[in-house]
Amino acid sequence: MGQTVTFTTGDGTCEGYSRAPRAGPGVVVIQEWWGLDDHIRSIADRFAGAGFVALAPDLYHGDVTHSPDEAGSWPWPSTSAGPQETCTAPSGSCGEGDRRRVGTVGFCMGHALSLYARLRERPRRRRLP
Repeated sequence: MGQTVTFTTGDGTCEGYSRAPRAGPGVVVIQEWWGLDDHIRSIADRFAGAGFVALAPDLYHGDVTHSPDEAGSWPWPSTSAGPQETCTAPSGSCGEGDRRRVGTVGFCMGHALSLYARLRERPRRRRLP
């Protein structure tokens, strides 16, 4: 089982769900529009079981729903808060993992935020083996 963690972002602090082996590459698991629910926590647990330091930021700060009408009425995480929390979470709280190797994975809304997080980072040119 993982635990609730608090980490620093560029805009303050954020909570999330984290589960980690002793060391390993990091992965940020970005929630769907339902909020940080048991399904997203179980995905973070599965990544941790595969050797990743997993963190799922709570972009809706505790709000969770199963109603499409309610989820659809919530505001999209702002480009300053949601992706910022997503992008800075690994360096702030991925435990003992290799912080140089962090990826993102997202589902539904989280997929778009995962792509945004990657595009926001300045890609380093390197040759693939």
